[in-house]
Amino acid sequence: MRIYGLDAIRIICAAVVALGHFRMEFAQNLAPVIGPQGARLVEVALGNSFNGPAAVIVFFVLSGFVIHLPYSTGRPFHWAEFAARRYTRIIPPVLVFMIVAFAVGRPLSDWDWNNTVLWSVICELIYYTMYPALRRLPVSFLTQCLISFALPIGIAVLGWSTIAAHGADYNAFGYATFLLGLPAWLAGCAIADHRLRFPALSPAAMWSMRIGIILLSIAFRVVKFHGEPYVGVGASNVWLLTAFAVPAAIWLGFEARYYEDRSNPILRRLERAGMASYSLYLVHPLILSGLAGIIALGDMSSFLLYIVAAAIGTVAFYFAVERPSHHLARRFGGRLRAHRESRSAVPTR
Repeated sequence: MRIYGLDAIRIICAAVVALGHFRMEFAQNLAPVIGPQGARLVEVALGNSFNGPAAVIVFFVLSGFVIHLPYSTGRPFHWAEFAARRYTRIIPPVLVFMIVAFAVGRPLSDWDWNNTVLWSVICELIYYTMYPALRRLPVSFLTQCLISFALPIGIAVLGWSTIAAHGADYNAFGYATFLLGLPAWLAGCAIADHRLRFPALSPAAMWSMRIGIILLSIAFRVVKFHGEPYVGVGASNVWLLTAFAVPAAIWLGFEARYYEDRSNPILRRLERAGMASYSLYLVHPLILSGLAGIIALGDMSSFLLYIVAAAIGTVAFYFAVERPSHHLARRFGGRLRAHRESRSAVPTR
């Protein structure tokens, strides 16, 4: 079962991550037009408009939803087929990312991939590995989700000084960061189980909810970067994004219900673009690293060049790496399913 519209959300979130990683310093370009104060205001507004880590939380919720959705509707679960499909889709693009990262200047000694965009991919791979065990637990995914919120809260309390020392980033706990994102991922699984309980809202109500989520993500980014004098270590993505997971999951539950019986030309185009969201997520930091080696980044001309280069790089990466990985994953999964069915078939006499 597939719900069209969710890939559109993915490509928007990937774009938010990509834009959020570009340091926008447009004041020098805009000052002659709107004055120094106006230019600075625009620069600050743009700098806080793209909360990449919050977009990753949306990715986590969507991932849990998409992974569990077919099994929540009665599809039999078979570990080998599941593993072949999921790992084959994710790992080859990651390996290519690592090779290209070295090619654009990442030193071989810098092996801590948790400090790159791969931190969220590492979390995803851990969730895929945990999923077969989680689905066999005698408690629902909703209950697991509610219990799992104790983990990031407890870790944050016990690691109070660690949060401050690591600059209040979401991956402050290194390779244990998956514990912080687990509630969001489990929330996606829970939404898949209870998606029919969400009422279908009107377009106006959905747009109000979307705008509210965007404004909340911006508010949390402002608090993270400018709220420390007022909220102390509470100005931390460890706290803020754990809280953001709750409204994000509720919003996506309504989105999934909304998209079940709706489609339009713009949505279909975004859906097609959304197929390359993983490519955009992996490619954009490589583009930034490559451009930084040739030009100074930050002004408007370099920003436009970055957008064009990221778009071209995303398309190239998708057709050269990601789409073949999808085909390979489907082939592996199909062969394993056919092999299992052939072994379980009862011979006729």
